[in-house]
Amino acid sequence: MRPPFFLTLLALAFAPAAQAADHGNLETGFPLQIEDAYPIGRNGIEAQVLTRYHDLRDNSGSDDLFEITPRLEWGAFMNGQVALELPYFLGDGSMADTGAVGIEVLYNLNTETLRFPAVSVAAGFDKPYGQDGENGGLEGSLSLLATLSLGTPDPRGRSPYAYVQRQLHLNATYIRNFDPLPTEREDRFSIGLGYSQPLTNNLVLVADAFREFEREEGIATNLIEIGGRYILTPQTVLSAGIGHAYGDDRSEDTRITIGVQHALSFPYRR
Repeated sequence: MRPPFFLTLLALAFAPAAQAADHGNLETGFPLQIEDAYPIGRNGIEAQVLTRYHDLRDNSGSDDLFEITPRLEWGAFMNGQVALELPYFLGDGSMADTGAVGIEVLYNLNTETLRFPAVSVAAGFDKPYGQDGENGGLEGSLSLLATLSLGTPDPRGRSPYAYVQRQLHLNATYIRNFDPLPTEREDRFSIGLGYSQPLTNNLVLVADAFREFEREEGIATNLIEIGGRYILTPQTVLSAGIGHAYGDDRSEDTRITIGVQHALSFPYRR
């Protein structure tokens, strides 16, 4: 015997919900540096892992560095998220066999309108660690993120944008080192501009350019990157990107990134 119709509706309403993946939601490192101004859904939980190869510029000739970064994101409150990450570096160079603990809280101030972009603010802390325990002081960061959609207005009036929604993303970050080593900057910043556009229903093209002053004095990164985000399943997104650095004060020449994100079921979503 079939259950009454209203009981079926109740079962669906209170069933555990899975947080679906969003291949259009840009995250730092997946696969590029620039992220958009939107958090993941409220109560959503997403597990992320990125691997990255850095072709360093090192006077000693040791120029290969491999990074692995697990990250967990949680839509802890309305219009906001909390992210925890633990990057670790292997290979050659001064950062080999070191890591860091990072936490960031992001809050979206507004959704996008026809005239104004979506804007978010983010605050975080980052503490390196390593074999000798002297790998940099605690840093705090404050970021401003903006996302603006581009496109031709829909003549039928159903949407202010064309079907192919192109987006520009602006990120600006101020970073304060609370306990700098003698060779580290006390204050530094980064700024970058990104672009994203769907190529198919499952694939999004992303590109960016940014400049970041690094912890070490006299070193900065100017990087141009391009990559893609592919939705493999409704809950899993794969990403890959490549970047090339320029400028005499750069610390690396090339970086290659591969990442995976998986949205986890959250039984208490409702």
